[in-house]
Amino acid sequence: MNLRGPFPIPPRRAWVLAAVVMVVALLATMAVWTARRDHPPATRQFPVIVVEERRLAEPGQTVPPTLKDRARRLAPTEQIQWGDLELLDAGDVQGMRALLQRRPAKVVVLLNENLVGALGEGPLPASFIVATELPPKMVHARFDAVRAKHRVSFLSWYADNHGKLLDHLRLFDGPLIHVVAGLYHSSLMNAGVTAELVDAAAERGIKTVLLKYDSMEDLQAALDRAKREADALFIPVSEGINRHLEEVADRVALTGMPAAYTRGDQVEAGGLVSVDAPTVEIYDQIARYALLILHGADASQLDITQPTRLETSVNLTAADRIHRLVPYELLVEASWVHQ
Repeated sequence: MNLRGPFPIPPRRAWVLAAVVMVVALLATMAVWTARRDHPPATRQFPVIVVEERRLAEPGQTVPPTLKDRARRLAPTEQIQWGDLELLDAGDVQGMRALLQRRPAKVVVLLNENLVGALGEGPLPASFIVATELPPKMVHARFDAVRAKHRVSFLSWYADNHGKLLDHLRLFDGPLIHVVAGLYHSSLMNAGVTAELVDAAAERGIKTVLLKYDSMEDLQAALDRAKREADALFIPVSEGINRHLEEVADRVALTGMPAAYTRGDQVEAGGLVSVDAPTVEIYDQIARYALLILHGADASQLDITQPTRLETSVNLTAADRIHRLVPYELLVEASWVHQ
């Protein structure tokens, strides 16, 4: 401190002034610290909408609790405003625009790829995450143009391991399986999906019969034909049967053939065996992408991801209905055993 300027301050007063300044600074620091302790910074709030296709929604369906939990675990200091599950028809462009006007959001999670049709042609004031059961190559073929027009990212739930499913079937009937019948809804009947089953079967010396259905009546006709021409069944889930899983399991049991499925809930409903991605991992992927987009990532530039971990489910009652014993090797591998 300059004590020799044009207005010199006596040394004693200078020390007193310095002490006062230090006390004031200390008190100010303590006040700021107390304010932060008593009133921590407000968490940032992000509005996120989750939409399901109206015709596929179950009564009382809500935003999946696992999705909320994963987002909370990934970003505990940020609060996402979820609201209620919204329902739209597949091509309802005006409904999507009205929804975003009523509930402005940064991210919209679409639980079905059919809802992509509701995005329309023009830009929308949100980014979108689309959860689909289509394999990535089908997503690229069908939706790359949409990704270019809108801020859209896709997450594929498609985690089928056809080779593992066929190996599970062979554990039940061994060398007796020479032909496997793949029953595909018409929406899945194309080379991009069926080729994986055909290739995996050929590697194991098994022939394939591919059968198409559009309704439960068609499914029964396909099952009747499969009983004549095949030794085992492969039944990927689709929108054509996802509301009739127990009925499908009953009809399959009447054929007496072992059947492999692509989702755990098919086995829980009475099917024999499945290989599927854990639900937690699926929702973890959605939550990660939602948080990336909320923090500035371009949804259209995010990779199409698939689950990296698979779980085997087996149903003891289903095995008993077709007079088979569940092999020990399968019981050891299974993550879920239903009765």
